[in-house]
Amino acid sequence: MESTNDKLDGISRALERHNEIAREMLDVMRKPENRFIGTLKTIVLIVGALGVFSTVEIARRWLAGG
Repeated sequence: MESTNDKLDGISRALERHNEIAREMLDVMRKPENRFIGTLKTIVLIVGALGVFSTVEIARRWLAGG
């Protein structure tokens, strides 16, 4: 009977440890971003890419002579 109690105690301790690990993981995980901030980041990324493409196009035309 004691071996059964020991085994159940071991299982209980293991489950408590797994629960602690899961809580730590949830604490470490980032919270979702604000939708406005995410949209603003996307817009800035697109505008930056268009700026780079524009610069490349200007340099290409300049090197091509026209």
